[in-house]
Amino acid sequence: MQLDETTAFHFILSKNRLTKYIGYSDRYKGFDVIELYKWNTRLCESLYPVLQTIEVTFRNATNHAIISSFGKKDWLVDLELLKSPEQFRVQEAQNYLIKNKKTLTVDRLVAELSFGFWTSLLDARYEHHL
Repeated sequence: MQLDETTAFHFILSKNRLTKYIGYSDRYKGFDVIELYKWNTRLCESLYPVLQTIEVTFRNATNHAIISSFGKKDWLVDLELLKSPEQFRVQEAQNYLIKNKKTLTVDRLVAELSFGFWTSLLDARYEHHL
């Protein structure tokens, strides 16, 4: 059985996922729900390079600032500088690199840690510590 594109989108994405697009389609006559969804996807895709650049820049700048403050390039492996949740994330990243047979270096570890890890270092828990 072949589904038309609209039916297929509703089947695959679910009504809950499309609800906000249905609301816009109703409000702005002439805008198709599926076209609005596709437009939003293209918009998100266009932002990805900018977000990726922000993430890499922020990660590297934060790492360099901490190295400058503490004078230790390997501050990430000195887990006493980090609180428990961030220690866990570093250990997860180390385990991932080892499991995937990648040489465990500070630079690889810096790159492996998520944007969430790096932004967590701006949390009030680190305000006086880092």
